[in-house]
Amino acid sequence: MLFRAEQVNKQRGIAEKRNERIRIMCPLNENNLCMIYKFRPMICRLHGIPHELCKPSSEPLISPGCDAGTELFNEKGYIKFDRTPFYSKMAGIEMDYRKAKGKSEKIKQTIAQMLISY
Repeated sequence: MLFRAEQVNKQRGIAEKRNERIRIMCPLNENNLCMIYKFRPMICRLHGIPHELCKPSSEPLISPGCDAGTELFNEKGYIKFDRTPFYSKMAGIEMDYRKAKGKSEKIKQTIAQMLISY
């Protein structure tokens, strides 16, 4: 798992230097199964679901979801799923944590970066 995390970080670093976006499998995915499925983060639980984000003073950002679910999601028609309350709550939890730990910088890491960092 740590080896896969190192490889993911290396590939992301190369893509960033080239100013490219890449899609790469999470290092916690083994044989198409999540190793921490029962405890997976919220972002993983919501991945691929059509949704919207509502930022103050701007139009909602609407995402159609992932390609794999397009046919399934299109059959049902658009169902409004606003992620904003979830992300707002998570941001509050992060701010409380940073304040308690005396950290000023934002915490912005991928799963692979977290695995290597901690």
